[in-house]
Amino acid sequence: MLLISIILFAKFYSSVYPPINNITKTMSKTLVLFVLCFFTFCQGEDFKEYRKESSSELNSDVNDNYYISKTKETYYEALQVCREKSMQLVTIENKRKNRKIARHLENTDEEYWTSGNRIVKYEWAWLKGEPLEYHNWLRDHFYDYSGNCISVSKKNNLTFWKQEKCDDKKRFICENLSGISKECEQEDLVSGTTGKQYYISEDIVTYSKAVEMCQSMCMNLLSIEDENKNEDVYKALSKSGADKIYWSSGYYKPSQLLWKWINGNTASFFNWNTKEPNNARQNEYCIEIVMKDGKLVWNDEPCEEKRMFICETTVS
Repeated sequence: MLLISIILFAKFYSSVYPPINNITKTMSKTLVLFVLCFFTFCQGEDFKEYRKESSSELNSDVNDNYYISKTKETYYEALQVCREKSMQLVTIENKRKNRKIARHLENTDEEYWTSGNRIVKYEWAWLKGEPLEYHNWLRDHFYDYSGNCISVSKKNNLTFWKQEKCDDKKRFICENLSGISKECEQEDLVSGTTGKQYYISEDIVTYSKAVEMCQSMCMNLLSIEDENKNEDVYKALSKSGADKIYWSSGYYKPSQLLWKWINGNTASFFNWNTKEPNNARQNEYCIEIVMKDGKLVWNDEPCEEKRMFICETTVS
């Protein structure tokens, strides 16, 4: 349409000013060739790929794939909000995904939580436990050891990463993931007496995988904040006839010398088994629980070990 308008204008201009008629004809032909070249033959492969990528992403319904929050939450609260939407905090695996995320953000200093963290181990990983194979840190932020969660912000149409304290309040990005149902599948739940329901798994997985599997059901890996909760979990296990070893969400923060729960709370109640925790293998940073002598006791274990696990949700 633009091409036709320019040619018609050129013809009109040449009829009013005959002396430049020949020049106008030459310019019109050149313009036609240029436009045809631009839209068809003369584009490099990188530019063609970029146009194809941009068109397919920007013409799609962003809400079908991403949720960009307007409210600000802590990292742990953002995890929960994404789960309630049957989504997960965004993972940025490569440069292409980083560019894709940038297109959905405003060019401001606003910061958004991703799922990147080093909460459990002092190594950066995504929510499922995959290590960072790609990163795009803002200058000097790779060497900033003050934060354990990754936020992103957009500058000059690029997405840059920062290390931030997980308790800071920021906007956040949720994404749909293949394999996660729009409607949470919660089956065979055991009701407790503290307003909680529990899913007692039969799958044997690592700590990180347990976190992921609970989230896929819109639940959280178990946290035990007090003695009443510890007793409630014991009764739920007894009721279901379960007597194995299970992951809780408890983990150790060597940098803070603290045990914490995945919901962000610092552990103040403990029910360790005899002579535990002992960190016998020098990397026992996750809490497993087991029924013993009529009570639920705890032990520290390497997070890479495989155990069954318990998810929890609040009764609505």
